Amino acid sequence: MSSINTKSSQKKENKKGMYFFPLLAVSLSLIYTLFSLFIFPGYYTEREDQKFYMPPLFHVTEPTAYSRDFLMKNTQADASFFDEIVGLSFFGDPNNIYRGIFWVSVLSQFLFFLGITCIAYALSRHWIFALVAPTFFLIGHEGFICNALPSQSWIFSYGTELHARSLAISLLTFALGLFLLGRALLSWILVSIGILIHIVSALPIAFFMGIYTLFRDVIQDKKYFSLTYFFIPLFALTILLISMNGNSGNEMGFFTIVDPEWIAFMKERVPWIFFTNHFGSPNIVLIIYIPLFLFALASYWSTAFSPKQKYSIVLFCSSGIALMLMGFIGFDVFHIALFGQFQLYRIAIWLKIILLISFLFVCFNEYVKPRSTLYEKLLFGTSAIIALYGGTAFFLPLSIVLLIGVILLLKRKVFMEHKWLFLPVLMVTLLILFGIELWSTEFATQMANGKDFITHIISDPLLSLGYIFLWVEKILPAILILGMLLLITKYFSQTQNIQKAFTGFIPLVIILSVGALLSNKYPTFVHSPLSNMSTSDRWISENIKDDDLIFSTSAVAGEAFHIRDHLGKSLFVSQREGAQGTFNREYAMEWIKRINIQENPQAHWKELISDYKIDFVLASPKESFSQIPEVYRNESFVIYSVKK
Repeated sequence: MSSINTKSSQKKENKKGMYFFPLLAVSLSLIYTLFSLFIFPGYYTEREDQKFYMPPLFHVTEPTAYSRDFLMKNTQADASFFDEIVGLSFFGDPNNIYRGIFWVSVLSQFLFFLGITCIAYALSRHWIFALVAPTFFLIGHEGFICNALPSQSWIFSYGTELHARSLAISLLTFALGLFLLGRALLSWILVSIGILIHIVSALPIAFFMGIYTLFRDVIQDKKYFSLTYFFIPLFALTILLISMNGNSGNEMGFFTIVDPEWIAFMKERVPWIFFTNHFGSPNIVLIIYIPLFLFALASYWSTAFSPKQKYSIVLFCSSGIALMLMGFIGFDVFHIALFGQFQLYRIAIWLKIILLISFLFVCFNEYVKPRSTLYEKLLFGTSAIIALYGGTAFFLPLSIVLLIGVILLLKRKVFMEHKWLFLPVLMVTLLILFGIELWSTEFATQMANGKDFITHIISDPLLSLGYIFLWVEKILPAILILGMLLLITKYFSQTQNIQKAFTGFIPLVIILSVGALLSNKYPTFVHSPLSNMSTSDRWISENIKDDDLIFSTSAVAGEAFHIRDHLGKSLFVSQREGAQGTFNREYAMEWIKRINIQENPQAHWKELISDYKIDFVLASPKESFSQIPEVYRNESFVIYSVKK
């Protein structure tokens, strides 16, 4: 009878645990989202690339807007359903557009942190580690462009502005976590949605999932039904291509060879699409050190990872390296437009997530093992701190290999039998370390400023401690992390108590989250561009029509963006929108022509009037267009009218 009761209680505990972890993961993901939006780094609108998606979003509410804007001639929104999807959040009401963007940002960041939790649990099968892992992806927010340029920062984190790329990346991170947890159908559906939102970000994940499904499910396990999953993203891709071809002037030219003139434009405007430019010094070593990282990690896999988890890590990294090499050969060598446009190196975003989580779990596993010494725990803790520091003098793969390598040497796991290898390996490691330091532009800058190189290296762990535990002046994130560390400590002493503590924590998290999200404390949450207009905004709205074309000088770029994004007026050209020329040669050549005109408008005045038929000129108060009358002036800009 007692054995029956024991089995019954175990079943109840298992059932309770089955719901406990997902609820806790969702609750903590809400907390991470709140910190990310309201505490560090904060919520922003119209930042970076979001500016280029505002006109398509307004276009959802007002189809006649931006009828003469050059941005809309070949907008990135034509290659995405981002504007249609986000448009559903504000129900076609322009007064609610920023409120809708805010709520989509909340959902997007929530999915990102939940995805990190899923990936961490899939690789570690340790729920405490999985719940804590997202804290390390909060600290990388200072690299605002890291989602566009993944080699710029070791730690990827969600961007602070909502646009097609950031929304797709958060959705795909969640999809990757579900895939690694065995939720294949749902993850394929999410990847297909990611294709519709931002195909460039979705392709690397679809590639990995396809390779994994073929090798693991079809070839190894003979599950031929898994082949049907491939029809889901193919269907989404077909819909997207039909939509793109239906947009006039949006011929992408995927398989064309990029000619020298087009290449010159790309090297000037979007040099990062070239693999050799993107992964230049010192980041090219990323490719070399990923295999070395895996080799160093292998000595701990017998206790840290299961065979399936090892398989996932190796296959993901191998797929990533293959994609990078494909991009290099296809675009840098043969100049096939497809490989430059899809920028396959963006797999580095998820490579950094996978590698960082794997490395942190190795450190975590070594730290909590009773048999490891205090000295070994300190070594792993130090290596984690240095690897997490987001400077340019060290970068993640090198730090991992170097520090784990040193640990391996100290523990004499590798060189016990082959002691003669110790000195050459140590010398090569040090040469690589100092070689990259000397190679990096950061080192040259430090030396030029008279900074001490040794002091810089010693300061890295101290700065890391500030980032991880204190967030410099952010006390609430520090309390969160320290509280989690206390809970972890409690977990290893008494498992039952921590489960009860977390169970009581869940409703509190939900209440605080809902209260914070419904609060009107944050101006960008309730801001509407069409209400509470300034005097200048009101004048522009009343005197400049939607089908008028404004020529703006580069000196008033900020005001021009405001007039375009807030007031729905068409601009002749702006510097920032040239990246779209990557996908369309005709657009690229016309952008270059317009930028040259913008730099010297007086020399091209007849062309502006006769060919482009501009209606207004927006200039700074220091600039003069005496050939046309001035119709409005304030401290920031002057408006001239070409109309008679």
